[in-house]
Amino acid sequence: MKKILYFTIGLIVIFFSNTFLNDLNLFIFNIKPNLTLIYLVYISIYIGADKASLIGLLLGLVIDISVGKYFAYYSLIFFLIGFFCGNLKEKVFKENIFTILLLILISSFIDNLLSIIITGFSISNIGVYFLRLSEGVIINGMISALLFYPLNMILIKVDEQW
Repeated sequence: MKKILYFTIGLIVIFFSNTFLNDLNLFIFNIKPNLTLIYLVYISIYIGADKASLIGLLLGLVIDISVGKYFAYYSLIFFLIGFFCGNLKEKVFKENIFTILLLILISSFIDNLLSIIITGFSISNIGVYFLRLSEGVIINGMISALLFYPLNMILIKVDEQW
């Protein structure tokens, strides 16, 4: 039952990202925060690798079908992030903001780096790619810092009641 609830909340996050945040242009490259990635990292350390990788795969598939430019890109990325962060369930302190921020920054870095590689990497534009990569990581880090306490309280309530 929890898996369905986590997946449903993830669908709401995807809907919010694709509708309300779609016109949000931050910094130079029109980069918007990847709220689904942030949400997936949060739930992964609460529910473990098996469930988080399955939810990540399904949420990524929804994104790939609805707005994805490259099919199975987000499915693969979210599956791997859910598996990696879910394996850290027993090893990290969930209520520590710095641990969560570090995991989100690493996940955002991997996501943005793979996005740059897939869209066509050119050595002549290395400065532009570095700027885009750093902006994506910084934006996700700032948003996740703002969402830490509300999301943490919601996940603790869901974990206790379900």
